Amino acid sequence: MNPVRNSRIRGMAMVVAIIMLALLGIALAAMSRSFAHHAKRTRDGSRDAQLRQMLLAGADSLAEKSRDWPADVAEQNWSVQLPKPLANSGASLSVTLKQPAQSAIAATVIARLDDSTARQTLTLRRTGSKWRIADARLGE
Repeated sequence: MNPVRNSRIRGMAMVVAIIMLALLGIALAAMSRSFAHHAKRTRDGSRDAQLRQMLLAGADSLAEKSRDWPADVAEQNWSVQLPKPLANSGASLSVTLKQPAQSAIAATVIARLDDSTARQTLTLRRTGSKWRIADARLGE
């Protein structure tokens, strides 16, 4: 074989090898970015699910307390006791009654977990001798 031709083939092989390494680096960077995105989405999904569960617990606490309320209930607020693992992590859940009226009450449930907050507004209406949750709106 011709030495000039041999060096051309080696040079071409070297260029192809460098291009392949560059493509491999780009693919690895894209994969690591994708993995990081999916990990964050999974973590956020878990936190959001926990916040939704806390809002349900707040609505349940409101429904339970409202069983004994008279028709002219006053403004009030309370904290809902959370399981120890949540409480130890700094999570909190509170319910606040505002704008009591003769036939309707607006209650705000606020759930806090890590650096996130979820809020819902519940409307209670008086039917007969009982208060019942008539409406729920997230984020208000």
